[in-house]
Amino acid sequence: MIGDFLIHSLLLINDYALLPDLMRTGVGAQKYLPFMVLAHVIMAGAFAWIYSQGVAAKPWLHQGLRYGKAVALLTVVPTYRSTTRCSRCRECW
Repeated sequence: MIGDFLIHSLLLINDYALLPDLMRTGVGAQKYLPFMVLAHVIMAGAFAWIYSQGVAAKPWLHQGLRYGKAVALLTVVPTYRSTTRCSRCRECW
């Protein structure tokens, strides 16, 4: 969260100012803040549930790697896929 602040609020703020229609203004984004908080609470609960399903009497490193893989498959992979162009067809973008 601190990294996001440093990158977006300090380093890229001038670049964002050049593209005013790209993102909502601070005032426009405020009305969606409760939904963002709710979404993060739901995600935290889901990740805690995933972790609780995988706890076993095994070495902690193996469990942590398995949990990390599950979280990556649920977060990073879909996000990356939705922001990259499909190499097989041109209709995706």
